[in-house]
Amino acid sequence: TPNGMLMGLGGNWIQRLFSRRGGTTWGDIFMINAGRVADPAEQLHRIVSAGHAWRLDLDRVLHHEERHAAQWADRGYLGMLTGYGREVLRELVFGAVNRFEADAGLADGGYSA
Repeated sequence: TPNGMLMGLGGNWIQRLFSRRGGTTWGDIFMINAGRVADPAEQLHRIVSAGHAWRLDLDRVLHHEERHAAQWADRGYLGMLTGYGREVLRELVFGAVNRFEADAGLADGGYSA
């Protein structure tokens, strides 16, 4: 993308395990979670051409995902997985805001209006 993120969509059931919510960033790869689609390349083309993903401005979504890529770079693989996992537990148990998502921009990621 012009934002420097590699975007992917589709794949087998194992690859889909690694893409949650609207999508998941692993390093500098943004894996869009679109479930099963007949033609992943065409679906990705439509998203990019329209400039929107999930009724959100694609530029804003990609900015959010760029922040996650920076978090991966700062923390490394193990640090990001353990830190983000801890935040998911805080969300589930205490209803807390995920600090990684807040740092990436909640509104840009579609978490708030």
